[in-house]
Amino acid sequence: MAEVNTRKILILGSSGMLGNAMLRLFCDSAGLDVRGTVRRWPPGDVLPRSLHSKVICGVDVESADALTRLFAEIRPDVVINCVGVVKQLVFSARPPGCPACQLHIAAPSGQAL
Repeated sequence: MAEVNTRKILILGSSGMLGNAMLRLFCDSAGLDVRGTVRRWPPGDVLPRSLHSKVICGVDVESADALTRLFAEIRPDVVINCVGVVKQLVFSARPPGCPACQLHIAAPSGQAL
């Protein structure tokens, strides 16, 4: 459980290059309660075992309902979107605009990075 003065940080895409660096950095910072998300478990060799308890698996960032449930459960003060979009795959199937790209609308406290 987070302390009264602790800021809750949620990092989407924690198994990617940027996301795992952000998770490591913020988990080592005092005064932060940090959680990260991954699409599939296990996150591979990207994250050390010591951070596995901070990771929420099975998060579908393309589902607005899934993101809304996640935000309601975690209630983050800040959401950092590190979800990678492979443009060759995304643009071949559909135009950009997935919910993860529009987090600023859904972030509970109005903060999305």
